[in-house]
Amino acid sequence: MLVRSSDDYYNLGFVYDRQGKLEEAIGYYQKTLSLDSNFTEAHNNLAVVYYRQGNIDKAKKHYLRALELGQKMSVHFFQELFKGSIQLLGPKKE
Repeated sequence: MLVRSSDDYYNLGFVYDRQGKLEEAIGYYQKTLSLDSNFTEAHNNLAVVYYRQGNIDKAKKHYLRALELGQKMSVHFFQELFKGSIQLLGPKKE
């Protein structure tokens, strides 16, 4: 029986991510986190994939978890994530 580690699943997710196969990447990143919920890079990459899909709420959840674990994301990504959140809220009501 082949036993895979969280690193193995992360690497598979990374490959699918780079190939643009986002659903497969999400599945492997989630499997990574099921084995190691503190796998910072998996949270980071899930945030990016979810953002690319337009799923801002899930992106924020994983981004914030990566930050809690010490991952430093680019300022640009954070700004884009924040901008996306504002857009989802709609125009400001007076």
